[in-house]
Amino acid sequence: AFTLVGNQFTGRIPGSIGDLHKLQRLTLEMNKFWGEIPSSIGNLTLLITLNFAENMLEGSIPSSLGKCQNLILLDLSNNNLTGTTPTEVIGLSSLSIYLDLSQNQLNGPLPSNFGILKNLGAIDISENKLSGQIPSSIGSCIRLEQLVMNGNFFRGNIPSSLSSLRGIENLDLSRNN
Repeated sequence: AFTLVGNQFTGRIPGSIGDLHKLQRLTLEMNKFWGEIPSSIGNLTLLITLNFAENMLEGSIPSSLGKCQNLILLDLSNNNLTGTTPTEVIGLSSLSIYLDLSQNQLNGPLPSNFGILKNLGAIDISENKLSGQIPSSIGSCIRLEQLVMNGNFFRGNIPSSLSSLRGIENLDLSRNN
C-alpha cells in the first residue's frame, strides 16, 4: 500500500509510479497534486484500490486504467478531469465497491457498456458536464445501492431498466436537462 492522505503534497504524479508493479492500494487523496494522471498507472495491474480524490488533477482519464483488472474501488472525484469517460474504465468488471468520478469536468455521453459493472455497489458521476441519454445498460448493475448522477446534462427518457435495480437506496438524477 502507498498512502499519502490529507497532506499538502504538490506537483505532478510521476510517471515512474507505474514501476511499482506489486502495489495493491494507491491512495493520494486530499493533496494538491496537479497535472495529468500518468498513463503508466495502467502498469499497476495488481491494484485493488485507487484513490486520487480531492487533488487538482486535470486532463483525461487515461484509458490505460482499463488494464487494472483487479480494481474494486476507483475514486477520482473532486479534481479538474476533462474529456469523456473511457470505455476501458467502465469495462472494469472487477469494480465492486464504488466508482466515483464526481465533481470533475467530464463531458460527452456515458459509454454504453455500463452494464458490465454487475457487482458494483455505488456509482457517483454527479457534478460533471456529462450529456446524452442515460444508458439503459445501467439497469444490469443489479447490486447497485447508490446511483448518483445529479448536476449533469442528461436528457431524454429515464430508462425503464432502472426498475431492475431492486437494491437501490439512493437514486439521484436531479438537476439534469
